[in-house]
Amino acid sequence: MIKNNYNKLIFSLIIVILITILVIVLVYFSIEKKEEPIQNTSTKTIMIYMVGSNLESDFASASSDLEEISTNIPNLNDVNVVVYLGGSKLYHNSYLDSDENVILKLTDHGFETLIDFPAKNMGSSDTLSYFINYISDLYKTDEYSLILWDHGGGPLIGYGLDETTNDILTLSEIKNALDNTKFNGDNKLGFIGFDACLMASFEVANLFAPYSNYLIASEEVIPGDGWDYAFLKDISKSDDTVIIGEKIINNYFNYYENITNMYDLTLSLFDLSKIENLNSSLNSLFNYLNKNLSTETFANFVKTRVKSKTFGDYSSSTKYDLVDLYDLVQLTGGDLANQVINNIDDLIIYNKANIKRANGLTIYYPYSNKAMAVSSMSTYKKFNVVDSYYKYIVNFTNILIGKPIKKLDISSRAPVITSSGSYDFTFTLTDDELANFSSAGYNIFRRNEEGYYELLYVGNDAVLEGNTLKANIHDKGIKVVTNEEESDNIVLLLYDTTDEYRRYITPVMLTNISENMDFSDYKMQSGYLQLAVYNNGNIEALGIVPMDDYANVAPKKLTNLNDWKTIQFLKMSYNIFDSNGNYTSNWEGSGTITGWEFGINDIKSFEKYDFLQSEDEYYCIFVINDSQGNVSYSQPILLNKN
Repeated sequence: MIKNNYNKLIFSLIIVILITILVIVLVYFSIEKKEEPIQNTSTKTIMIYMVGSNLESDFASASSDLEEISTNIPNLNDVNVVVYLGGSKLYHNSYLDSDENVILKLTDHGFETLIDFPAKNMGSSDTLSYFINYISDLYKTDEYSLILWDHGGGPLIGYGLDETTNDILTLSEIKNALDNTKFNGDNKLGFIGFDACLMASFEVANLFAPYSNYLIASEEVIPGDGWDYAFLKDISKSDDTVIIGEKIINNYFNYYENITNMYDLTLSLFDLSKIENLNSSLNSLFNYLNKNLSTETFANFVKTRVKSKTFGDYSSSTKYDLVDLYDLVQLTGGDLANQVINNIDDLIIYNKANIKRANGLTIYYPYSNKAMAVSSMSTYKKFNVVDSYYKYIVNFTNILIGKPIKKLDISSRAPVITSSGSYDFTFTLTDDELANFSSAGYNIFRRNEEGYYELLYVGNDAVLEGNTLKANIHDKGIKVVTNEEESDNIVLLLYDTTDEYRRYITPVMLTNISENMDFSDYKMQSGYLQLAVYNNGNIEALGIVPMDDYANVAPKKLTNLNDWKTIQFLKMSYNIFDSNGNYTSNWEGSGTITGWEFGINDIKSFEKYDFLQSEDEYYCIFVINDSQGNVSYSQPILLNKN
């Protein structure tokens, strides 16, 4: 009896031991298995957090960049390159499925899988900190840097939208992720780089200063192909972080300048150790400005804000209210402003831009997007940046959305046609109107056969001389000519005027429909076609900006006309006069949409069109904006009376 019990005990112990061994084996080979730290001679590790989003599912952009990295392999004895990929509904590579995430390491033969596991939310701070900790524990190198790849929406919206969870990493969440790593205090990342739009902001620089020595980011939207990862093969063991940053920026510009001139390019390298000096001088400047900001002075502050260089407007249908800080402060003027400018120059140690007044660093300044201004103050307070600037924009926003300062109504007067000088029509403001004036534009309409007024031109280049606004519409129209020699005007929304060209956007609807296609493959996209009209008369069709921005992050991936089969040029038509022939100042609420559709391949040319020489009737209306963004329209006047 004792012997049988003893045998049962031995058998039970053996079963327990086997189960224990099995558990250990399963844990060892589990999806969260930690590899042994790699002691190697590499001096640098570059971590790329690649949130695929619709950039991968719709455009295969993540897969394309992985291929680009694989063909630009650095000396792996000097540099480790690792990628965390996830956050898409569909992948165009063999590394993972839609329900997975993966960490890849770059080898001499391309990427190999370090670890894969069920998909995690890449919009979570825990996922980002897990990746950083996993790699920094695995690779023992002298320096670690982090590249954040995906869409960006500036400081208030954040970065990295996981389309499987519809979750984005806010700045606060990125801060939480970095707080849960070893990179803070004296042990900082070499650089944090954004291969994402609109992230070169004062707020972002402040957030990352405790965690990274340098920041690389763009004021403007990043084009669809993103950074040029050819910089990797150029990295040598002796390169410090500044040299690497310069190589990233130079490769970025060389890549796009060699293939197209369609993109606004900006990229900056920041020395984050200099941010406190900028904070101090900004604190002094905005403490002074806030003391002088009131309803009586508000219009003057708005004029400076409106004149400042903004970013994201031309390549996105969202207003981000990001202005170039250098430009803003320079327009403000004074000794306090000069000190801020000096500190910006110290902070930005390398900067390139192919557009004017892009000096490297933006700041959030509410104005155009009132809805965001109202909701953003609680978010902005969490950034814990310069206290006087926060108080200033709170004060500014309260006046912006508050009680009307002074009613501005020009609906009883019409522009004046002039044949003198270089202007075609003018409008004179009263002294009271001028006191609360912030900006002006003008709209050109064509009266069609049905008696409706088609909006064909929206200009923002009216010139204010004294109390008089002046505008020139001569030779500014554009018509599309088809291979069948049909032609018609298209709507032009003027964005920018430079010494070389004027840039416009025009609303369009695009489809991929063709004969014998499967209906399940049908796609349709509303957007704005970008056009450049050069001084020599040439007209170039550029990228197409989606109207429906992806959760308010900038689109990054612009599409080309050749990606589609058909196009509709859209127009809005209005009842500017009622049935009795009386002008209706609220005509903007009466709009209906019409469109002219044909195949992309049927476009023969875009040609200039002179409204003033046409037999059709064209009318002008001036548009006046007061300091609080309220709009008033003048009465229309017939332009081509002759």
